[in-house]
Amino acid sequence: MSAIAVWGDFEVHFDGLLGRGGMGSVYRAWQKSVGRWVAVKVLESSRAFDPELQKGFLQKFQVEIQALARLNDPRIVTILQSGEDEGRLWFAMEFIDGDTVEKRLTDQGAVAEEEAARVGIEVARALDAALRQKIVHRDVKPANIFLLRDGSVKLADFGLARGVELSQTRLTDLQAVACTPEYASPEQADGRPADHRSDLYSLGCVLYEMVTERPPFSGESPMGTLYKHALEVPPSPRLLNPALSKEFEAVLLRLMAKSPGDRYQSYSELIDALLPPTEPMFAAARPKRAEEPSRGWLWPVAAAVGATLLGFILLAIFTAELPSLPLEARVSPVQVPRADPLPAPALSETPPAPPPKPVPEAPAPPARLRKEDGRDALPAAAGKALREFQASLPPPDESELVGEIPWGTWRPDLFHAPGGAARFDPGLRCYVLSARLDSDCARIKRPFVGCRAGFRIRFRFGPDPDATRFAVAISYTRWVEIGRTEAALFRVTADDRNEATGRVALEGRIAGGVVTVVPHAPLVLVFLDETLIFSLPEAELQSAEGLQLGASAGTVHIESVRVKDRSR
Repeated sequence: MSAIAVWGDFEVHFDGLLGRGGMGSVYRAWQKSVGRWVAVKVLESSRAFDPELQKGFLQKFQVEIQALARLNDPRIVTILQSGEDEGRLWFAMEFIDGDTVEKRLTDQGAVAEEEAARVGIEVARALDAALRQKIVHRDVKPANIFLLRDGSVKLADFGLARGVELSQTRLTDLQAVACTPEYASPEQADGRPADHRSDLYSLGCVLYEMVTERPPFSGESPMGTLYKHALEVPPSPRLLNPALSKEFEAVLLRLMAKSPGDRYQSYSELIDALLPPTEPMFAAARPKRAEEPSRGWLWPVAAAVGATLLGFILLAIFTAELPSLPLEARVSPVQVPRADPLPAPALSETPPAPPPKPVPEAPAPPARLRKEDGRDALPAAAGKALREFQASLPPPDESELVGEIPWGTWRPDLFHAPGGAARFDPGLRCYVLSARLDSDCARIKRPFVGCRAGFRIRFRFGPDPDATRFAVAISYTRWVEIGRTEAALFRVTADDRNEATGRVALEGRIAGGVVTVVPHAPLVLVFLDETLIFSLPEAELQSAEGLQLGASAGTVHIESVRVKDRSR
């Protein structure tokens, strides 16, 4: 085959491969009459040796041509011309300047909820336009959704489309799996008739993956994956991404309902659910009389004054409750009255339990930390803040648990520990971070937006010497390090040096524990188990964009990560 072939108005460049699928390949081509680049999809006839299967591929390709020729919507790839050359079917379509959702997820990870909703709306409008032509796509997946550089969205690949006037292909006659297993509806998995609500289910699977970086179901084989779609309940997406709102989670779970009758029944219904809420209505302003002086400056000034006064009032209230707690980490550690024992990590996917009720105060146990200034009672404000935070955490099956998070959602950062390691151990069901030297730090990080409302980390040390330390970043420039006998608070100075701003001696050696970071304006409080160890300005936590955990001079096992939902 020569590098360039002329098929009618198109010069097809076979050395300009744009993509390849199970049925055909897409090449770059030059349309001579209008002077523009287009894409040409060519049926790969050599891929099927069985005559019957070859006939099925031919019919499937013809179905795609028929479907695209009938559709005229800006969100659906446009077909320009079709033809045949030496027994090979081909059709030319517009050139798409952008990436697929699949590639975007691979390159950049999960997208924000708002962006996923926008893409979902555009795909729903494209599918609705196809349905008006009595066409059902039947293969909605990330590889078939294109995100253009101008922000628009395009839906492609109607090779499995089915409609009243589109005949059944031989691929279906031969009982081939006419879908992509990771995004197949239960009715497709069971071989039952599928209508547009099957496409709604598949779109739900795509949106689920966009915000969690994983499809809802994935088995060891295609049939195993189809079996899960037919019978299993998808894991809560907020378990994998606590930053998601409950409203968006509800949309995803309704889209992926097992029964078509329990899903959205139309695309317009889905679009209404994904659209952001409308702005509140305000009464019209009273017309200003000519002699009336302008007061346009009064509102911003009043707002600024009110905010300042409110800040002073809150600060006065807080300092009245916490008279001896400084803003920096020079605070001597004192004991928080212990509530009920912290729950062990749970891996359940059962429906969410109701939020736990606040636990009444209990007598304080013996202090874990060595008292250095004679104080042995925690001011009521900090103890109350910890208990309220514990009560506000969602149940374990709704929050972030290490054992249920795919390793790929965390980013290893070994730049400061070239000989270090960061991995997930399926046997131990925890993350294992190792750094050999005292000056090294092996880290993992993940962009949890919800961590600004507080988080809790359960960890334990590996079988290493006393030098092992566990690090928890509070912001870009502040972090806490916990060793077996001491905890320290650090900051990065203006000249890029690491400076310790506070140290706390622990009572005896520890094997691990629970680090809880609780925002309590105007401070952020850092607890080790039930004990306050450091406090610093809340602005530090507000500058964080995610969680970053690390290990130095040894091995640390991270057993559980729980992030508070900002809506609670």
